Amino acid sequence: MVQKKIENEYEQLKRQNRRRLVGAVVMVVAAGGILASTGSFGAKSAADEEGKLALAASSDKQAANANSAHSNTTVLPKVTVHNQQDNTVQTVETAADKQQAQWLKQQQAAQQAEEKRLQEQAAAEQARKKPQADESQARSAQAGSNEGTTEISEQQAAKQRQQELDFLAKERAEKDRADKLAADKAKANAEKAKSEQAKSEQAKAEQAKLDKAEAARKQAEQRKTELAKAEEKKAADLKQRKAEQAKQEQERKLAEAKKAADAKKAAETKQLAAAEAKKQAEAKKQAEAKKAADAAKAKAALAGKNAEAAKTKSVVQVAAFKSDEKAQQIHKEVQALGLPSSVARVGSMARVRVGPYRNPADAEKAAAKLKLHGFNALIMQY
Repeated sequence: MVQKKIENEYEQLKRQNRRRLVGAVVMVVAAGGILASTGSFGAKSAADEEGKLALAASSDKQAANANSAHSNTTVLPKVTVHNQQDNTVQTVETAADKQQAQWLKQQQAAQQAEEKRLQEQAAAEQARKKPQADESQARSAQAGSNEGTTEISEQQAAKQRQQELDFLAKERAEKDRADKLAADKAKANAEKAKSEQAKSEQAKAEQAKLDKAEAARKQAEQRKTELAKAEEKKAADLKQRKAEQAKQEQERKLAEAKKAADAKKAAETKQLAAAEAKKQAEAKKQAEAKKAADAAKAKAALAGKNAEAAKTKSVVQVAAFKSDEKAQQIHKEVQALGLPSSVARVGSMARVRVGPYRNPADAEKAAAKLKLHGFNALIMQY
């Protein structure tokens, strides 16, 4: 925004300088015309005076242009950038500065060309008016009667020229004063813009400082929060480790208690086993004693039975048929087993028998063998 404002003021000054230059050229042309119209009535001194006045006007114009150009060179302020890191100030050449420098060069070249043209024009005017002044003097010498009238005309023309020159000088002074006021205003505006820019940069620097402080504060708060979280995590980890240690200690105690209980139970089991073994040993001893007693008793009974059996005989009846042929067939099969078989008819039945045996045990063995080969076996005593 400041750059745009400076460029606008720069364009306004360019337009003012153009108008001022055109006005000066018009003034010079008007002065030349006035001098040309009054040259035939003037003397050599008048021509010299006019040449001096034209030169003076040209000199005043050159001085005014020089002052204007000098005032224009201070219109735009230099844009500076303050580096906060190394505390240095750097001047930045903007596009407006480049345009102003180029315009000043063109303006100076135009002023020099104009000054040269005005000087050549004044010299040509003096060279043209010198013969006219000589001729006027000759005519005035020849016509003495017209001398008084010519002198009056010259005085009037000189007075008129003086009035015109005074008017031009006054107008030039007013324009110079207006230009100076415009230049002062532009300078004030430039200084104001520079001050505003400096204030803006200072405000930006202060804001940057505040932002930096705020960022540092936030960073410190974040670090503080992170440290607090780290402490909380450390405390939680310590608490968890203590809980795990307590749990392990409790499990160890429980394991020890279980181990002690198992040992106690094993001891009790061992004691019970020893008591049971002792009890079993006693029961076995009693059973053996009872067995010995039963064996003795059985032996006595067997002895009595054998004595009784010695008086009786045992036969094993295998089958009984009405037909002798079937009886004989079974008889042969039993004999093939190596047993003493016989066929005896009792009533209407032919009976196949094995034996007789005096020992009942032999009869039992024969019956078992018959049953093993699929025969019926019935022990009979008589």
